[in-house]
Amino acid sequence: MEYHYYMQRYGTADDASQPVMDLETDFAGLAYIESTGLSSKGAPKNIYIEDYAESNESRVYVPETVCRESTEIKLKLGFGGASRRDTFDSFYDYVSQGKVKYWDTLRNRVAYMILNSAVEPSDDVVLGVQPYIIAEFTFTNLFGNTFPDSQETGV
Repeated sequence: MEYHYYMQRYGTADDASQPVMDLETDFAGLAYIESTGLSSKGAPKNIYIEDYAESNESRVYVPETVCRESTEIKLKLGFGGASRRDTFDSFYDYVSQGKVKYWDTLRNRVAYMILNSAVEPSDDVVLGVQPYIIAEFTFTNLFGNTFPDSQETGV
């Protein structure tokens, strides 16, 4: 089975006009290698616990909607071919200009994230006759978890 990896910018007034990007199709020479953190769940951040000396049980407030601390998602990507540096630059520009929605057909999960650190691509490596570079992109998962592909988040 062939899997696809997608991104779409969001968080602007013209979200509906933002194109969906198939990473391996729209960025020539990009190859998905691996990801980490897509299954991570952030700690609840809006649950409050109070302890009192005269009570055996803590008082707890749990809201109807629990919010989570953000987590970290890393995407390791390869960029191959003669235009690998240009493709790397183009992808970096795309993900570094705001919030992006990420999903794939492998996990059928959606993450809302933003690039939050420097990216250091590897030196050129040659595999067979194909030159390539590898880069790891570290994003902040803004909701602290992912969502089923079909679930509406209100974003």
